Amino acid sequence: MKKNILIIALVLGIILSFGTAGAIMWDLQKIITGGQMVPYGAPWFADGGVMYFGTSKDVGISYDETTDDRLEITGPVNFARPQILSSTEIAGATGNQTTVTASTDTSIYFVDASVVNKTVTLPDAALVKGKLYLFKLIVDPGSYYLRINATGGDDIEGVNYQTSTVANSALQVSSNGTAYFIMGSVGTWVTHA
Repeated sequence: MKKNILIIALVLGIILSFGTAGAIMWDLQKIITGGQMVPYGAPWFADGGVMYFGTSKDVGISYDETTDDRLEITGPVNFARPQILSSTEIAGATGNQTTVTASTDTSIYFVDASVVNKTVTLPDAALVKGKLYLFKLIVDPGSYYLRINATGGDDIEGVNYQTSTVANSALQVSSNGTAYFIMGSVGTWVTHA
């Protein structure tokens, strides 16, 4: 009888040691406080759920499924490494042609086309995949225009160039590596094949 109990205890000990040795022991407090990493998967919040930060729930991150399916951050936010967007002004008295090159860091162009027509030519779309360019007419151009050209065989939404003669018009474009697409616009822009 003692021998049978000893064998059963030994078998149970082996089963328990092998069973728990491979098992993951979760410690929720350590996971939340950063002491234990979740080796796979990720936290998952239901639609409309909010993850808060700060003792007074100063900042929250949520997913808005009812309005426009987007991630929303409420409260003040400071990005540790924000994208710095450099800008330049294309003055009214300067020449009428500006060529943006792939090596140019400038992303925002404030344009004064009140003295002469202004044409800005984008770089080869293949060289600036994902980069955003914003062009803004900052002075009423009167009878002049701002023209945004695609280069070579590239296009902007299927056309060669876009023009505007309306003060405060703005056009934002980005390349997918083969062509430019309009990411946002303000005012009136005319397409030209």
